[in-house]
Amino acid sequence: MSTNMNQIQQDEISNELQVFCGKYLFYPNQNRNRMAEGGTRLSGKCKIRNVDEPLVTYVTAVRNSKNTILRCMQSVWNQTYKNVEHIIIDGASTDGTIEILKAHENKIDYYISEPDKGIYNAINKGISLAQGDIICILGSDDWVESTAAQVAVDALKNSQCEFIATGTMGHDPAGGFTGYWSPKPVHAGTIFTCMDFCHNAIYATKKTYDLSGPYDESYKVTADFKWVMNCYKKGISMTYTDTVTTHYSSGGISSDPNKNSQDTIRVISEYYPFLSLDECKKLFWTFYSYADVIKEYVPYEGSENELMFIEEIMKKYQKKPDFVHSVGMAVLQKYSAVTKQTVKDSSLSMVKDGILHGFENMGIKGCFYYLLKALKRRLARQVQGTFLYTPLKRIYKLIK
Repeated sequence: MSTNMNQIQQDEISNELQVFCGKYLFYPNQNRNRMAEGGTRLSGKCKIRNVDEPLVTYVTAVRNSKNTILRCMQSVWNQTYKNVEHIIIDGASTDGTIEILKAHENKIDYYISEPDKGIYNAINKGISLAQGDIICILGSDDWVESTAAQVAVDALKNSQCEFIATGTMGHDPAGGFTGYWSPKPVHAGTIFTCMDFCHNAIYATKKTYDLSGPYDESYKVTADFKWVMNCYKKGISMTYTDTVTTHYSSGGISSDPNKNSQDTIRVISEYYPFLSLDECKKLFWTFYSYADVIKEYVPYEGSENELMFIEEIMKKYQKKPDFVHSVGMAVLQKYSAVTKQTVKDSSLSMVKDGILHGFENMGIKGCFYYLLKALKRRLARQVQGTFLYTPLKRIYKLIK
């Protein structure tokens, strides 16, 4: 009897944790249309995992990036942390990228060049080849600091987490500096505000990828956002650092505001399938962190009265506590930030800290309490932002 129960438990674990990361050493030539294959693995040199020195895998999907791919590769070669491998998946480039890979194949762990179904198909191939304990998806136009792998390894070891989002330095296509991007923590409301860190600055463990599964290849732009939310839903432990590890070049399909917004709304609709498309659009426009930026390029399809819409949709779905909690978290992120812009207030700092640290001490109700307390003080002083107090108090009462 005991043996059977143990077997059932093992089966349940194996059903949840599918082997995805590192499934192959060499990718199968399924369609017999491969243009090139190379790297040190073909000569029998394969990096191995090490308990004391985890192997870090960089996966790069590339197509026609002859002007930037060498910079990307060199940044991996120059890591101060030495237990590193680089997997490159080329989508049948025609501009000379393949020739660059061939010229440096003694420094690349493994690469292939063949037609693919898009960037996320290529990334999934790369992850299935990654033998590392920790994986980073590095764009072909991007590059990493020489200390990047060491920063990630140390942070994951010290935090005992499975996922770390790190700092990013942005650049325009001409190489000009555009700004720093510090990661903002993922919480239940992130499904509406969207993840606020660079995909190429994430380092995730093999366990994370095996548990979360592959990127959804039906997405053209925001499969990374869907994957991050899937990690959150699966309970993957996450940590964050402002330390810059990655240099990100803007441009490409992910910078298209129309396609980005459409894909993001689709993520919301799949995460909460009971919502109508109109509700998904209004939630997106109400909470999306960069809504004000994209309004110039994307037709606005939000609500005329956001606070009224929030209250109505929370009432409508009050028997769905996970959804109500997600909306509540998004409300806290949005309105604590809006209110804090007007006057410094220690109560609002506590709300912000609650979001940053997962609400361990106060919880969502506690954070709402401090937000309302700060607004009430402003009400007494007739300070800007007091119009929020009454509608937010009603919203607060809807949260169980």
